[in-house]
Amino acid sequence: MNRVGLKKAEILIFGHRKIMHESIYPTPYLPVPQPRTGPMRLLLYGGFLGGLLITVAGLWVGIVQNENIWTAWFAGKFAAWQGMGIGLFIGTVFALGMWYGGRYIEGFAAIRRKIAQALELESIYGWHAIALSLIAAVPEEIFFRGAMQPTLGLILTALIFGVLHAMTRLYFIYAALAGVGLGLLANWHGSLWMPMAAHFAVNCWSLMLLARWSRAENQKAPTEVLML
Repeated sequence: MNRVGLKKAEILIFGHRKIMHESIYPTPYLPVPQPRTGPMRLLLYGGFLGGLLITVAGLWVGIVQNENIWTAWFAGKFAAWQGMGIGLFIGTVFALGMWYGGRYIEGFAAIRRKIAQALELESIYGWHAIALSLIAAVPEEIFFRGAMQPTLGLILTALIFGVLHAMTRLYFIYAALAGVGLGLLANWHGSLWMPMAAHFAVNCWSLMLLARWSRAENQKAPTEVLML
């Protein structure tokens, strides 16, 4: 049997998982695994990008528009703790509703698979989810709702927010609508406390649920390979 025939026989007998580790030649039968980003690298990248967003927003509001940054971003119509509490509640309800409702929509399942292909979800635990959500929610809300929305308006800012988050067309729609909701929360409270808390809750719950799902899928994988 030639080498190609041997590869085919091995695949039929042992399944893809074993061959992926032994084969030195890519074949049409074997997917080539792509490197994924782990939580520590995400924290590094997110911290750098978050710092950049806050810097740009601060320069725009504080220097170009000559406004008091604290008043513009954090002086709400009612107490900060009330805004954060409402935001956390709204974000939690939204995240859980989208997760359990989205299980029955193929487009959201495809988004989940794309995220799993890009990130080491199984390596994310509670403190990772909290830290990653903070370094995403706070800078993004400062940049989009604190600097961009007062200049460009609610709808255009939400569309830009959607475009910059769009890994699929459905995710663009989801992110743009979320941008509208976060913008409305900012207008309602008159500060960024409420949208920051809601954004944090959505990200944190989503990361924890994705990580739990990924670990469960990994536990099922050996059984599925044996059934090939």
